[in-house]
Amino acid sequence: MGVTLALSCITFFSIIIAGTLKHGFIGHWKNMITSGVPGPVLIILVTVEIINYLYLEEIGFSAVGGK
Repeated sequence: MGVTLALSCITFFSIIIAGTLKHGFIGHWKNMITSGVPGPVLIILVTVEIINYLYLEEIGFSAVGGK
């Protein structure tokens, strides 16, 4: 169980680091949003994406016995 958790953490942080190095910090996070989205929809979309991102992390850790 510890190996699975370690590998999932390595993968999670590797993706964030690689995306940040390639696109910059803001550019990496902007890649989640489609360009040309109207302002009000963008607020909802960003909120949903953040919740989804955090929720999937929680599922990943709980699936391997974390948190």
